[in-house]
Amino acid sequence: MESLWKDLSCNLKQASKAVLVQTENAGRGLVATENIQRDDVILTETPVISGPPQSIGPYFCANCSQPLSDGVLEDCLNSCGLKMCSKKCQTTHQRHDEEECALVKKVKDKSFDQWLTVLRVLRLRKSKSELWKRFNILEDHLEDRKECPIMKRNKSAVWNVLHHYLPELVEGLSCEDVMKICGILDANSFRIDKYGTRGIFLATSMVNHDCLSNARCIFDDMGHVTIKAKKSIAEGDQITINYCAVLTNTETRLDKLKKSKYFICNCSLCLDPTEKGTFMSAVICPKCKGNLLPESFSDPSVPDWQCDKCQFFTTHEKVTKLVDAVKNSYNKIISNPRTFVLEKVAELESLLKKRCGSVLPPTHQVILDLKLDLVNIYDADQKLDSVNKRLEIIVERIKVLQILEGDDTDSRLKGFLLFRKHNLLVAKIAGLQRKNSLNEKDTKELGGQLGISLTESARLLLHDQGCPPHLIEVMSMCMSNNLRSNT
Repeated sequence: MESLWKDLSCNLKQASKAVLVQTENAGRGLVATENIQRDDVILTETPVISGPPQSIGPYFCANCSQPLSDGVLEDCLNSCGLKMCSKKCQTTHQRHDEEECALVKKVKDKSFDQWLTVLRVLRLRKSKSELWKRFNILEDHLEDRKECPIMKRNKSAVWNVLHHYLPELVEGLSCEDVMKICGILDANSFRIDKYGTRGIFLATSMVNHDCLSNARCIFDDMGHVTIKAKKSIAEGDQITINYCAVLTNTETRLDKLKKSKYFICNCSLCLDPTEKGTFMSAVICPKCKGNLLPESFSDPSVPDWQCDKCQFFTTHEKVTKLVDAVKNSYNKIISNPRTFVLEKVAELESLLKKRCGSVLPPTHQVILDLKLDLVNIYDADQKLDSVNKRLEIIVERIKVLQILEGDDTDSRLKGFLLFRKHNLLVAKIAGLQRKNSLNEKDTKELGGQLGISLTESARLLLHDQGCPPHLIEVMSMCMSNNLRSNT
């Protein structure tokens, strides 16, 4: 294991605080080599390869994956058929070079997004043979994926294209070898920017999953990853990241992990039917208004859902039908292009009033999602009443997140929610000022919340490539004001 870790840690930018071990129930994984404090850097790594996601479309920047819909693209200077968003992007990322140009020119198939990233991996065979060997150490889930529609498509969209137009690139390789590359990319790649660019990291790919992880990934503008501790990690403890969004319920997470990562999660959250008391999957009992819950989400031999108060029980099928009915009503309202904004708000608020607390708990995932969509629609309305509604919903999401992960646990989502809270607090203060009703108590209370939400969101997001530009502007303004006040 020591020699394997030496191979996989070759792209680390500095010594890590982790080492590769064979875990008891999750295969290979990283454990802490020392006591790690919250916000400590565990490792920083450069990608082995970066490339566009499949199905982004034929027109995208070959360096940053920006699609045509997000900007004006220019032809590659060497006329290979690929596009660039700017000369600056080419200088910054340098993912597309002259050798790649020469290869791409030979390919008459213009579905570049389907095969370009695989082409970049194949180039490692000759240009960086050691990295090529290390890339192939990664899990491919080839057996699990044989009947997967994506893998069937890859045989024609990737293997057939590259084998036909670039036989020298795949010389000595079989169709299965190239399908293994596709499998490794799908199983191990990280989305490293807002356009969905896929990045493969050797060491970071060894970090196992936990729905309540103790570490998080931060990607910078160059596509490098830094793994930071979300909370204190003791020496010898396994380091974990979350492969799913934390504010999704257990059934959704288990289904996603089984379909995309081919394992059933047995973390503490997945084994707790109450989901740490958030009841994001529960249904309201029709008899006593308690919570209907299954004994287990992952064990199909326990199909019934039982009330936690009156012992009334029902079947999983009936629960699914009930939740789907609410979900379908909600999706129908959101997706209706003929509904005006005010009508949409009225319909969503009506659905929320009818179903929240009577059919589903206020913190059920469907209800939380519905409320978030309402917030996004309310954003166009700067009236104080609308601001207060949005603030209440965002604060609720922060509370649910804190119940799940703990008050002192960092996360990217927490950073975004806190910055959204900050902006709403600013809007609330402005609204109170317009009404001449901002008193001393409000000023003190809201001002304190304002400072905490801004400071914490900046700490969590400033080094993240997805950091909101407005947060950078606000922090720059604060720093300028501090400098002026100190001179």
